Amino acid sequence: MKIEPEDQTGIEGRIVEISDESFLVVENISKEEAVEISGENILNADVGGAYWFSGVEHTKQYEEGQLVRVSTSTIMESYPAQAEAESIEALDE
Repeated sequence: MKIEPEDQTGIEGRIVEISDESFLVVENISKEEAVEISGENILNADVGGAYWFSGVEHTKQYEEGQLVRVSTSTIMESYPAQAEAESIEALDE
């Protein structure tokens, strides 16, 4: 099934952790906070929404602390939330 753009949700935040085909994005944190915090500590940190995005190709082109906008159509409720990345846009600082 094709997802229409109006059915997508955009999440804007900073990359906190990167793995083989996924990364963790946290909203409303600074670049410095994103580099200092780890995925393991995210549950105890006082931060914005956190999202593990899977289906990320070429993760080596991204870096921790980078500001991105990720589009997805389905977000699974958990903390951090889980979603499939449909598009990723690197944002200017």
